[in-house]
Amino acid sequence: MDPLGPDPLIRSFERHLYAENRSARTVTTCLIASGRPTARLWSSRPTTELNPGIAVAGIYLYEAGKFRGYAYFYPDATPLAPAVIDAVNGAIFVHFNLSQFAGVLQLLREERPVYLYEFGPSNAGLMTGGGPTGEEEGLSG
Repeated sequence: MDPLGPDPLIRSFERHLYAENRSARTVTTCLIASGRPTARLWSSRPTTELNPGIAVAGIYLYEAGKFRGYAYFYPDATPLAPAVIDAVNGAIFVHFNLSQFAGVLQLLREERPVYLYEFGPSNAGLMTGGGPTGEEEGLSG
């Protein structure tokens, strides 16, 4: 954590989770900040096959070198599976449509901090927070 103390967004997020009667373990799982991501694109997988078992792109998320989960991308109109929460290892596996791939990459490249969160399998994803209002945006912002 930051030597100046926890990010106010994190504290707010923790209060929200406790108000929703979430356990301390859920709070811990939710507060995973993503480090340097690794992207993967499969050249052998068609983007026209709407199979929820075959991702065509993926982003692997890390925190301080430790694997924390992935975001897999499927062709648009593919039924997306709910998120998978691995509470034992503190990992979250989320699923998106392929049309969101560029936006997620941009978010991971330009925003800090980025959190991989979960409120359960039907509500998990990525969120940002802690940036000052009006901060300088990247080239595409």
